[in-house]
Amino acid sequence: MTHLQFIDGCVGPILCFFATCLNRLSAHRSTVQPPRSLIFIKLSEQGATVLAAPALREAVRRVGRDRVFFVAFSGNREILDLMDILPAENVLELENRSVWSFLRSLLRLFGDFRRLRPEAAIDLDFFTRASALLTWASGASRRVGLH
Repeated sequence: MTHLQFIDGCVGPILCFFATCLNRLSAHRSTVQPPRSLIFIKLSEQGATVLAAPALREAVRRVGRDRVFFVAFSGNREILDLMDILPAENVLELENRSVWSFLRSLLRLFGDFRRLRPEAAIDLDFFTRASALLTWASGASRRVGLH
């Protein structure tokens, strides 16, 4: 079991519980306007990232290349660079070499979320608490995914 699997399996349920409680206490903003910025979250599996390319292209077509962002582990960034759908600076990396590098990059990512203020977040990972929590932490008023 890797440190990330441990965090997802042991700490994840507790964090998801608190995030759910906070979400239920907060006011839900309902909007019919299309989002002006999007963030995709797909931490692992480069092949699945390739399969998501049509969704990325459609998002770029709708909101513009500079308003679409992608969160991935640093080891999976290469496929995004090769596909050349998004500007390099729009790919936000999470380090997963060690717990400490992960936590440092996670704090940096939270700052990126505050700076970017995405209006919609799309979780492309299958049933992982980590990506569901990142989708929630993005602050996007509209969040979708397989969670």
